[in-house]
Amino acid sequence: MQTDTPSLRSLFDSACDLSGEARAQFLSGLEGAQRAYIERLLAAADTDTGAVALNVDAASLVGALDEPPLPAMPASGQQVGPWQLIALIGEGGSSTVFRAAREHAGVRQEAALKLLRRGLYTAEAQRQFRRERQVLAQLSHPDIASLIEGGVTGNGLAYIVLEFVDGVSITQYARNHTLDLRARLRLFLRVCRAVDAAHRALIVHRDLKPSNVLVTGEGHVKLLDFGIAKLLDADDDTQTRLPAFTPAYAAPEQRTGALITTATDVYALGILLGELMTGQRLNTGSNHTPSGQVDEHSEPGVLPATPRVTRKLLRGDLDNIVLKAIAEEPERRYASAGAMADDIERLLDGRPVIAHPPSRWYRARKFVKRHRGGVAISALFLIAIFSALALALWEANVARHEALRANAVRDFVERIFEPVREGFAEGKTPAIRDLVAAGVGRLHADAEMGPHERVDLTLMFAKLTDSVGEGARAAELVAEAEQLAIASLPVLDPLAISTLTKHGALAVRAGDYTTGERVLRDAERRLRDAGNDPAALADVLDNLAVIEFDRDHAQASLKLEEEALELRIRAYGPDARETATGYNNLGYGLEGVNRFDEAAEAYRRTYEIDLKYREPESYTVLSDLGNWGSTLERAGHVRRARELLAQALAGMEKIQGKPRKIKIITAGKLCGVDVALHDMAAAERDCARMLEIGSDASGQGDSRYADVVRQEASRLFALGRVAEARAATQRALDIYGDAKENQSRRALMLRTRAQIAWIEGNIEAARDDILAARAHMTGYAGSSQEFETNGIAALACAAASAPSCPADIDSILADNLEHNAADPHPRMLLAWIALARRQLDNGDPARARQTLERGIESTRVELDDAHPLLRTAQVWRAITLDADGKCAEAAQVRAQFLGSSTEDDAFPWLGEANAQLARLAKCPMPALAEIR
Repeated sequence: MQTDTPSLRSLFDSACDLSGEARAQFLSGLEGAQRAYIERLLAAADTDTGAVALNVDAASLVGALDEPPLPAMPASGQQVGPWQLIALIGEGGSSTVFRAAREHAGVRQEAALKLLRRGLYTAEAQRQFRRERQVLAQLSHPDIASLIEGGVTGNGLAYIVLEFVDGVSITQYARNHTLDLRARLRLFLRVCRAVDAAHRALIVHRDLKPSNVLVTGEGHVKLLDFGIAKLLDADDDTQTRLPAFTPAYAAPEQRTGALITTATDVYALGILLGELMTGQRLNTGSNHTPSGQVDEHSEPGVLPATPRVTRKLLRGDLDNIVLKAIAEEPERRYASAGAMADDIERLLDGRPVIAHPPSRWYRARKFVKRHRGGVAISALFLIAIFSALALALWEANVARHEALRANAVRDFVERIFEPVREGFAEGKTPAIRDLVAAGVGRLHADAEMGPHERVDLTLMFAKLTDSVGEGARAAELVAEAEQLAIASLPVLDPLAISTLTKHGALAVRAGDYTTGERVLRDAERRLRDAGNDPAALADVLDNLAVIEFDRDHAQASLKLEEEALELRIRAYGPDARETATGYNNLGYGLEGVNRFDEAAEAYRRTYEIDLKYREPESYTVLSDLGNWGSTLERAGHVRRARELLAQALAGMEKIQGKPRKIKIITAGKLCGVDVALHDMAAAERDCARMLEIGSDASGQGDSRYADVVRQEASRLFALGRVAEARAATQRALDIYGDAKENQSRRALMLRTRAQIAWIEGNIEAARDDILAARAHMTGYAGSSQEFETNGIAALACAAASAPSCPADIDSILADNLEHNAADPHPRMLLAWIALARRQLDNGDPARARQTLERGIESTRVELDDAHPLLRTAQVWRAITLDADGKCAEAAQVRAQFLGSSTEDDAFPWLGEANAQLARLAKCPMPALAEIR
């Protein structure tokens, strides 16, 4: 199809020969459509910022000029094929995109409709478009926006319809969610895998950039704009006549008009990865490595950590990966997007990356790190050595004397590594005790080692020795390091302070709080004076918090943990692995002051951060999940707690080897929650598993196993198997003994024994046990555990007064409940019932009924009407109505909640309430069938 004279080609040539005002005057004389088309071509030839081709000669730009000018683009509200245009989404150099919708088979479908800025007027052009559309329709990948259909309008405009993606660019998503380095890399991995899938389908994207890589609110990656990719076929020309790309992400071959291959997309991925890490495009400025472009003044969320930490994280492997991806020559880049993804996975796994220059030392260090789980404890030793060496080598860039120190440490480590390497080669794994002993021996014999290096290595050996349970030997090495530091290092030297911190931590663990506090306070003063090591100060504050907590100074402990968390965030960033420790410690501190909801949130953050760095079925992550669930249980959110505890235990069941103590604790908590919810079928299963795990993990004479027996006693009591419950209770008490550290646990068991005695009518024994329990409830002060204990104490002391009974126990119980009226924990309902019973005994049935109704209302969040404890409260409510002469209402409540089955009496507290109703009733008690 020919254009009118003069042709568009001649008009373009004429415009190219002009400039400035002359060109503007020439263009003003053209018709609107002609002028718009020529201006776009001139922009393509002149600009270096738009999504167009650069440095392509004029002939290639005007190869399509024999096509007529494009008709005007449709607007919102108009129809394109079966699609109605709803709203403009965006415009680019090659297309205009609308949000569109259609009715299909009675279902409304929304999509993104892309109108191409290229007319298809000939049969051959339309055939080629259909061919490309067919190939794209076959491209199926969960992370690529799928092609729905495509077509050509009556006036020759080509369009394609794509899956509509509601998301933001990958860089904006990382910023919005303050993703750390590993989270960003895992997100980018999905991009690489999606691009690789397209490459294997012989499709090149050609314009990868943040706006074409969206992430939904749920964290799902979606790549856009494969609709303008070109089919890679040996019989086709692999270049468009007017190629579309964005210069900031364009490979050199795109700028020069050379052959476009999959390596072109690899280049763009490299630029995108650098921007995702730093917020800067790496083909601008003079320094092209990501670590070199970290801006000290980056806005929040732009970087994966603080600027200092980010530089450290990017330096080395990540810099090398990006540099390989953006190499000028395509053959020096990664062979494919998949190969680049493989290298990133190597980085995440701690393996050597292909992009790193060959180095035996580099590969040896990676080997040791990679096998930290596979070569048992010796691998841990090597990891620590090489981590210390890596830090020393990094610091070597600061000054010449630091370089000399790094070389000394490296040489020393290499000498230790030789026998270790031989041991690996022979299939033998050297024991860490042997390696540490050999290292210490070499250190003592090395007369050339400087004092700084000697302190550093001695402290490292002490930490390694401590990690395998040899605390006494670790203390000796710490003392040696400390004496060396005192004799040879300035008081504010970081290593000198590290020796104090480790000394204090060992003393705290040994229970020597006097020494621990003295040494740690010294370390704290030095760190605050130096003011440049927030991470080290956080470690000191954590240990001081332990001292304060064990001295029952819970508020002081929490204050220290709050500051320690702030310091970790400042040092590492909000989502770093080290920051997870801070959130975990904060959760423990918040539990100490009964702020359980906040503690649960802190444990949730711990879990989410650890999940980014560790496998979901690792003890660390599953312990976080168990802590979160356990604290939710203490906060009264029992149903949600059961979900998390069940998930944690199921994960732990998949881990091979002897179960750890945390598995016993988690199993016990799950059993306890089943009992609290009175799901006795689940309790029978979960409590049996708890007993099995407890026996396997610790034997049957350990206090942890006594915890297991205590939970089983509660289950038996709830089932009404009182004699069995009494026997299990006594067994747990025998295991606990009189050890000081078991007193709060023993208190819980005494409370169970008091309940058994009360139900059996042995009131004096119940009173003595509950008062003894109350005296040792310090670990549960302010919790529902304490309030339930006070409730039983109020009943027992009223029924059998004794000098040891608190005179104001009723007031204490009322105050407990008044300040915690919204607590939905099932245990709280027994305390409400006890208070109502005391009010009823004092001749105030109306007030007792009001108390019961408040308790029922608060705990109904977690308990349904069939729960026997809630039914117990309703029976007592019927008793208050009867005492108040409200016979009809009392009969109705009795009919609704008492039931006719003898199984109603199995739950001890419900059985007792039924007996009290029969004994105290003043109103006639018709048969339940008559009432119904």
